[in-house]
Amino acid sequence: MSAQTTAANVQDIIEARLEKRTKGNYVPAGGKKMIAFMDDINMPVRDAYGSQPPLELVRLWHDYGYWFDRNKQWRKNVKDMVLCGAAGPPGGARSPLPPRLLSCFHAFYLTPPTYQQLIKIFGTMLGQHLQDFDEETKGARSS
Repeated sequence: MSAQTTAANVQDIIEARLEKRTKGNYVPAGGKKMIAFMDDINMPVRDAYGSQPPLELVRLWHDYGYWFDRNKQWRKNVKDMVLCGAAGPPGGARSPLPPRLLSCFHAFYLTPPTYQQLIKIFGTMLGQHLQDFDEETKGARSS
């Protein structure tokens, strides 16, 4: 998601991966289940009333299992979909998630890694990548 994401964008992207089963019921293609992953879920810009329409659409679906067809004003029941989201810490363009939406998730917080942890993680990855290089190049890992 970004500051330019609208509720219509979210609805169109998800509906593109759904197929109509029975009247008003939409499911993922092929009879599968779908995981909708939304990165930077806290990025949509707030409107004049303080709400974030893309997030309100997601909350409507989570709470009631449907949203509306924007042209015909009919209910579209969206089934067999699970929502997963990721958000960075609030600040700058990012805002905290609305409490009503946050209550729909099992939320957990990951603390940022320490400098030593980053050295260990990326040093190991770089060491594996450089193992076929000459000794001088391998030395770049420790600097």
